[in-house]
Amino acid sequence: MHNRRYKLFMPGLLIVAMMLVNPLHAEDKQSYRTVGNNVGLTIKTTGNGGPLGGNVPHQWPRGSGNIIISNIWNWGVNVVRDSDNNGSIEDTLKHWNRGSGVNGSNNSEAAYDKLAAAAAAGDRMGQVSKSIQLNRVWASTDADDLDDWPSSFREGRSSSGDPIVYGAETVATYSGNAFASDYPTGASLEHQFYFLNFGESNDMVFHHMLLQNMSEYLKWNDDDRVTEKIASQPDGQVWAGFQITYAQYRFYFGAEDRGWAFHSAK
Repeated sequence: MHNRRYKLFMPGLLIVAMMLVNPLHAEDKQSYRTVGNNVGLTIKTTGNGGPLGGNVPHQWPRGSGNIIISNIWNWGVNVVRDSDNNGSIEDTLKHWNRGSGVNGSNNSEAAYDKLAAAAAAGDRMGQVSKSIQLNRVWASTDADDLDDWPSSFREGRSSSGDPIVYGAETVATYSGNAFASDYPTGASLEHQFYFLNFGESNDMVFHHMLLQNMSEYLKWNDDDRVTEKIASQPDGQVWAGFQITYAQYRFYFGAEDRGWAFHSAK
């Protein structure tokens, strides 16, 4: 298992909208409107474009009607590796379509047992990894979500640890590309969004992301071209180097995709 971990903590002024629910469990969410502070953010697991992309409406200030939409708002992962295990670092993989290849799937370390069982059963892993049973949006303001808080986002990364929450609201979800068909690297991204609500922080969202190499999952990819390429290293590939790219595409303020800025003194 080549599960190197990389942490990013990205504070920023970020700029929310529908709820899709599992009919068997009405509180399970694949899209969620945040309520923690003045930033109205939509966080989702469905479709491409990342947890903030996919043309879902955001608002800032929350409730103002100032709609902000981005077709893609995501983090891509490019890597170089020795895919055929011949000692030469010959394989360069870039993320697909401006980061869209990193989608709302859960290919985290914590999901290993469930993913292994699905692979053994012959299930379509691209579908399983994105199912609401494996990935959804958890909000600390929802008591049921807090009781079911994933171990990835608890102290000690253990189911017995306390949930890691900050501010008026914390929202957690996963994304990854181990089961994508185009240029999968085995990247697992764990996201937490912290909504503080005092002073200037009331207009900010802090995004904490952990990147982990979970390329051992590539052997269960649905595409034979992927599994054949890494057949000599089924237990994972070392990333000789990697690059994280922050991608925004077709960023709209209302109906216009023009540049926009906020000046605190105006």
